[in-house]
Amino acid sequence: MRARCRCFSVCSRAEATAFLDGAPRAVEAWDDPWIGYLRTVYGARLALPFDLERLEFFYLRTAAWARRHPGVAWPMPPCDADGRRWPACGARACAPWLALDDPARRRAPVANLTLQRFAEVGGGAVGVLLRRPGVHFDPVPSQWPIEVVRTRTTSQVDLTLAAWESCTCTPITQYGCWHFAAAGSGIVLNVRRTLWMPHKTADYAALKAEHARQRNGTPIPPFRSRMFQRAVDEDKHLSFVADARGYDTVQVLRDDLPEVPSGIFELVVTPRYACAVNPDATFDAYRHSPCVPVPITHANGSACACDHRRRLLNCDGSGGDAWTAAVRASPCATRPTRRAS
Repeated sequence: MRARCRCFSVCSRAEATAFLDGAPRAVEAWDDPWIGYLRTVYGARLALPFDLERLEFFYLRTAAWARRHPGVAWPMPPCDADGRRWPACGARACAPWLALDDPARRRAPVANLTLQRFAEVGGGAVGVLLRRPGVHFDPVPSQWPIEVVRTRTTSQVDLTLAAWESCTCTPITQYGCWHFAAAGSGIVLNVRRTLWMPHKTADYAALKAEHARQRNGTPIPPFRSRMFQRAVDEDKHLSFVADARGYDTVQVLRDDLPEVPSGIFELVVTPRYACAVNPDATFDAYRHSPCVPVPITHANGSACACDHRRRLLNCDGSGGDAWTAAVRASPCATRPTRRAS
């Protein structure tokens, strides 16, 4: 296979739908062409059979990705002028990547797909998060790992919920650190003690009421800064109330977005988490950063130090957050699969 040719694309909703419709349900053999790509995400922790239907986040074969993974075939072009010039790989070269002639191996047809591009410094998209309608909220239990993506404020992601959020161990009332759950990102965070919110608006109201009933419940502070003027009540106070109730993270289905049929599955980290593992992290260091003051690891088991200069949560740092390497998450490749109706 040529290094720069396409078998599929996720640069538009139509292309992404065709990609998912043609992709196999699972990878079952070590000579499958998908193995090379999956190993860039999961490394030696990759286990077969691997359920491809659980993947939601896909990296593009940008020039930076190709330099990082030389020799790995991945016929997924970048979503830029260069990618649009990539020729087709040819039916014979693409056939092993797809299940077009084997209905038993193909995914169920997809409709009303939602697509979010995640760009890095320099402006080009490096990955795409695909949401399928009918995918149920499937939270993980306390102390389990979860794959996430996260972007700092300047990233071009329409559904970024916080403007200047943070979750450091400081007396400043904070918005929390918001992430998108994204199987396939390879960036792993352990949820520690976690709260499930399958219906954000109703569940937050119940949590807030519980907080108010407690005799020692700290009053919910007002947010007077202009950055919170557009935030709905449950967004701007969720981290504070969950922290006060003893939760390190909240797994929330943002189900108040009618334009997104499947909702947006997010993970919110509260300051309580950082107070337990990294109490010396400063508010200013993380306020405009994609990095978080809690341990992250790579799904392949390697240590993960985050580079604050990047736009997305990453494992590309040179050791500034090397303390995160002490935390080893369980292998994401073997976690239960997300259910689809």
